[in-house]
Amino acid sequence: MPETDPSISPQCVRCGSDALIPDAFFYAEGYGGAKLSVGVYKKPEAALMKGPVRTELKLSVCGDCGHVEAEAADFRALWAAYVERLSREFGR
Repeated sequence: MPETDPSISPQCVRCGSDALIPDAFFYAEGYGGAKLSVGVYKKPEAALMKGPVRTELKLSVCGDCGHVEAEAADFRALWAAYVERLSREFGR
């Protein structure tokens, strides 16, 4: 994963990694008991065929304080799509 200057890049509050996707979105499927997903677009500038890549969210809730943590089931697929998008945006 690329390393960047931590003074200008946001970092994960849990692990300190700078491999963050700043514009991920939530996607809910179905009715009643909907599964939540998180995703990124490979081509956000496209009018159609944006190339969404999404994965299910895994949630955990603290029984003492109610803190909720969300974890992407296939975070590697999201990161690969984001890196592909960046290479297209900045590789020109």
